[in-house]
Amino acid sequence: MHAVFPGTFDPPTQGHVSIVERASRIFAQITVGISTSRRNAWLDSGVRLRLMVASCQHLGNVKCEMFDGLTADFAYKVGAKAIIRGLRTVNDYEYEKTMMAMNRQLRPDLTTVLLMTEPHLYHVSSSLIKEIVRVGSDPKDMLPAPVAKHVSGLIE
Repeated sequence: MHAVFPGTFDPPTQGHVSIVERASRIFAQITVGISTSRRNAWLDSGVRLRLMVASCQHLGNVKCEMFDGLTADFAYKVGAKAIIRGLRTVNDYEYEKTMMAMNRQLRPDLTTVLLMTEPHLYHVSSSLIKEIVRVGSDPKDMLPAPVAKHVSGLIE
């Protein structure tokens, strides 16, 4: 079965890659969809795509591409039957439950699969990574190596 893992990945984190790795053992094919519809992105969508490709290159059944618009439409376009979402907190669950219902309304043949983040990564989020970099600290232990290398050049 083919699944999509959509997100902004601004920037990609160890948590994102962990979800992709685990999902790649469940699904025959994964398409990581990097959303271009976020207006105030920290990193350009092309950079986010390049970093995600580099972070997932060790996974033979994973490809990455950009998309604009609704996740349900993107999944349909690439022929996926499932949407993968990662959960860190109860708040994530509440949000994803609503999104799951909406995606199911739009495309009844889609199934959403929720994967819990690894416990040692619960605290890692793209928002917190950006804040850490903004104040001049290095979040390299929370980032895949290609992302850490890129972000190190952005630290004030």
